Amino acid sequence: DPEYPAPYLGLGHAYRQQGNLGGAIYCWEKALEADPDFSQAHFDLAIAYLNAGNKTKAFDLLSEYKKRYYHLMIPAEKERLDAFIEQCQK
Repeated sequence: DPEYPAPYLGLGHAYRQQGNLGGAIYCWEKALEADPDFSQAHFDLAIAYLNAGNKTKAFDLLSEYKKRYYHLMIPAEKERLDAFIEQCQK
């Protein structure tokens, strides 16, 4: 059901575990369509794009994620996010 984003998140994780980044990306995009504020899908989608080699898309998503959620993160999560953003810029 397109109104419920959580199943898309889980299916995306299953696809990622199988090495199917395209399937994972599709699912996480659908999750964000259903709920643009679904932070876990936002982050997972960004990392999938980074792993797929699309650093520009990953950077855009991670920058938006940082703008929305950085103030809620613990220091270790902030460091991890900043490292991913830096990786996009290399």
